[in-house]
Amino acid sequence: SLRKHISFSFLLVVGLPWTIFDLLGTKVLIGNNQAGWLKPCFGILLFVVLVTDAFATWRNARQASAPRGEPAESAVTGTVATPELPSDQGESVNTLGHASCNDSAPASPCKSGKAAEPETLPFDSFQNWRCCLALGVAGGLLKGLFTVPMPVLVLFVLFSGIDRDTWRANVIVMCIVGVIPKGYYLFFVEQEMEWAKVPQFVATAVGVVAAIPLGNFVATRVDKEQFKDIVRLFAFVGGCFMIAAGESFQLELSFASLVLGLIIMCRRWRRAKDADQAQGEGVSLRSRRVSEGKVTYFGAGQDEADDLSPAAGAELSDAKV
Repeated sequence: SLRKHISFSFLLVVGLPWTIFDLLGTKVLIGNNQAGWLKPCFGILLFVVLVTDAFATWRNARQASAPRGEPAESAVTGTVATPELPSDQGESVNTLGHASCNDSAPASPCKSGKAAEPETLPFDSFQNWRCCLALGVAGGLLKGLFTVPMPVLVLFVLFSGIDRDTWRANVIVMCIVGVIPKGYYLFFVEQEMEWAKVPQFVATAVGVVAAIPLGNFVATRVDKEQFKDIVRLFAFVGGCFMIAAGESFQLELSFASLVLGLIIMCRRWRRAKDADQAQGEGVSLRSRRVSEGKVTYFGAGQDEADDLSPAAGAELSDAKV
């Protein structure tokens, strides 16, 4: 349950300035909803989102490809993963080159069939008050002005060291609680409430409630990376459309960006498919080597297969891959 991860200090240091600057950004939006600079600024923000996402993807890929034996910092939790022990320290090696559980260690977490997770310290909002305050101010302002605080959220998760469960639990509470003062401000202070549109508000609320289980259902049947690419395509085309708002070439630029984005997306999908096929062929090759009593040690600088002794071969056949 995420309830045990709710931090009142986080809600105070982040949630309070977030709510204040969310209202301030909303006020600026209402006073300048017809301003010519608003749409181009929103387009620039969408490109900032794309750049931030590209940086986060590059950072995660760099950490995933870090040499074995070197600790790698987690992109989400900020923790340091423990490097694996070499095979000569009392542990057998499976065909993928990872250390498996030793029967002589009954307290090993691998006995339960689950990998050991790196230990994380509780996130101290007061000790990291500068990051939290920056998140509250910048995130709230972008939320109120453009309803897109993603760049600030991504940067905070990457560099603050907050763990995933604490982040998820507190962001949900902060968003729910922030709706109350914003709704009061829009409906009663700014007099933006139109009773004739109440059926539309109700339909929107019902649609959101119905979309949650539908989204969970679809998420299990859609490739995550392909869905991310589709969202990136929408952000790229939308950014071009907004930046060129009011210009004579707006439609031409939007169409050209759509074609370019589709070409890039299709090439990415093709490369990913080829990589999966190559990986499948590599797994088949390693399986044949194992069946012949050979195993390749990865990460030790050896590309050739070493013959196993009969005892080691029997032990390998009993190991779970």
